[in-house]
Amino acid sequence: MRSSKIFFLLILVIIFLGCGKKVENKNNELLKTIITGTANDTLSLKYINLMNNAYLFGKDYKNTKRIFFNDSIVMEVDSIFKPQSFEFFTFGDSIFYRSRIFLTPGDTISFEIKNKELRFYGKNAAYNNFFIDVEKNTPDYAKNPYQGNIHNYKKSVKNIYDERILFFDQYLIKNKFSSTKQIDLIKDILKFEYLSNLINPRTIYVESVDWYVCTTEGVLSVTNNELGHEGQLFDLKDYLDGMTINDFQRPDLLENSREFKNTFDAFIRYYFANNDYLNYSGEAFLAQKDFIQKNLKDDLEHYAIARMIREYNVRGFGYSTENIDILKSTLNEYDSIFATKPSYKEKMDEIKSSLANFNFKLTEDALLSKLISPMGDTTTLKEIFKITTNKIKVIDFWASWCPPCISRIKEAKQFKNKLFNEDNVEWVYLSIDKDKEKWLNKTNELQEFLNTQYQYIVIEGKNSSLGKSLKVSGIPRYVIFDFKERIILDNAPSPSDSIIFKKIIDKIN
Repeated sequence: MRSSKIFFLLILVIIFLGCGKKVENKNNELLKTIITGTANDTLSLKYINLMNNAYLFGKDYKNTKRIFFNDSIVMEVDSIFKPQSFEFFTFGDSIFYRSRIFLTPGDTISFEIKNKELRFYGKNAAYNNFFIDVEKNTPDYAKNPYQGNIHNYKKSVKNIYDERILFFDQYLIKNKFSSTKQIDLIKDILKFEYLSNLINPRTIYVESVDWYVCTTEGVLSVTNNELGHEGQLFDLKDYLDGMTINDFQRPDLLENSREFKNTFDAFIRYYFANNDYLNYSGEAFLAQKDFIQKNLKDDLEHYAIARMIREYNVRGFGYSTENIDILKSTLNEYDSIFATKPSYKEKMDEIKSSLANFNFKLTEDALLSKLISPMGDTTTLKEIFKITTNKIKVIDFWASWCPPCISRIKEAKQFKNKLFNEDNVEWVYLSIDKDKEKWLNKTNELQEFLNTQYQYIVIEGKNSSLGKSLKVSGIPRYVIFDFKERIILDNAPSPSDSIIFKKIIDKIN
């Protein structure tokens, strides 16, 4: 039965290659790569995603075509110019399948999903199946949360890393790899997977998959909460096994390892954590920019600058005219470079658009977007602004299915109460849920943390006039308005970053 399916898929491959335009690189290598697969869990074929880490932020690879036939699929993956590791994942019938696949120009690889198990075949099978097997046979980082003691957390993370390295050594004895590059790449991925879990501890529980995901605040936020009240010192360099900027002189990993990029971003940010600069200030931005330009070149520099711009923007950089000028100047400085990198240009253009909204008011259509309260009453943001005149307003866009949203709502309760009582700040919670019942249930569950009467679900969510006006895509999302309903920050930092958030509020007051 399997052989007949393979024969059929090969016929489809021939048709695919025959009908498609054959694009070649300088070495006359065919750039089209073919992935064939079969599954008795046919739902899994529908939701296959290839994540390309070469993008500024890892996301689905765009250059793919697909043909489905009953329980089979043929995917044409275009524009791969050199061997590269992609992340492969899909959702089946109550099962989440994931691995990494090594694609080279002109290759054809195949997979099978049978009895709730994913397996790859062909030349790169050893590489592609390793990531399935290591997850099955060693402890999972996602099941290893930080539980209040950072030193114990490191020990458990190190134990997982050691077990995975040992498993790989044994795997090498039994499996033949196509190239030493694949072996070296697995070692690099395992190393930075370990370091990424150290520098971004897992603190947020995701009930739907029974996993813990990494905090976006990083290890210093965790250790400040744990050790800050006891006057203990935390040696970050020792915690990270003596890691320096030289460990990141690996431009090849920018397109092959999400873990490398996550660790790289956090390391550069923490390089300035213990100096005299206030986090996310103009001085810190310029110092970090100077550090990047002096220590990194070409693709590494461009990536680090783009991620720094985005990180600062998300954290609220740009709440004053001076800081906006610094950000705009850097965007202009790298504009011609980012223009050659589509995923970079897309994100930088979003930031430019965001900066253009500084100190402006919402459109009338956005203000009149329909909102429904837990009691079923309908209102608009315009009506809410009338009631909350002469107050600073913070809109918190969230959803019942968003673990980081819920985590931040819970952890910032006292700080938000203080701003409400002492700084004239009103909080408005707007859910972009599609399912009203799930929103109501989660709202009732979080009632002690939702410190305001202003709780609503937005009709049409992010597709409403309000959502489109503010370009609400990722959440949680915070928008700050001054006393006159002018947008001061349309992508403010989390209230969890209490120091910088308080500084923004003080500036408005």
